[in-house]
Amino acid sequence: MIRHKIGFDIILDVDRAIPSLCASLLAVLEKEIEIYRELLTAVSGERSILTRPSVASLQQSNARKETLVLKTRMIKEARTGIVKKIARQLNFDEEKINFTILAQFLKEDQRLALQDRRETLATLAGQVGRINEENRNLIDASLQHLKNSVDFLAGLMSTDPVYHRNGQVPADRLNGRLINRKG
Repeated sequence: MIRHKIGFDIILDVDRAIPSLCASLLAVLEKEIEIYRELLTAVSGERSILTRPSVASLQQSNARKETLVLKTRMIKEARTGIVKKIARQLNFDEEKINFTILAQFLKEDQRLALQDRRETLATLAGQVGRINEENRNLIDASLQHLKNSVDFLAGLMSTDPVYHRNGQVPADRLNGRLINRKG
């Protein structure tokens, strides 16, 4: 049994369950990293789809991303479950345990592996977020351009009313400037 002293002379006995749970946590983090790499590839490829869109490719891209987001949620639940088990083993509040606290109870090789996976996951999540933001900006710019085009066309087709004193529009001004309803 490994004994660790933390904080105000509180001594926790850590049994063999912690290294086993940590090994499970490392495996889950490795799977999470794999999913985030797939997500990074998906959002990176989305830019080319957005610049040369087709309905089929957009639908396929969205379906792939939805699947990956679902996988990240499921793997996060698995990770959270393992961390809760570790917290219970260490007599820690499940909401307060984090990588730093957990690292205190691990052997050097597991501590380094945990730190490596944490850094890799943070880097991948940052890259996914950055590329996703760039894609969102591209979509926003495209939508603004589309709105401006629609507004321009609507302006060309709408009437340019001049009202009489009685508030009515003259009958000869009911057609747009570009399109004439009379043929």
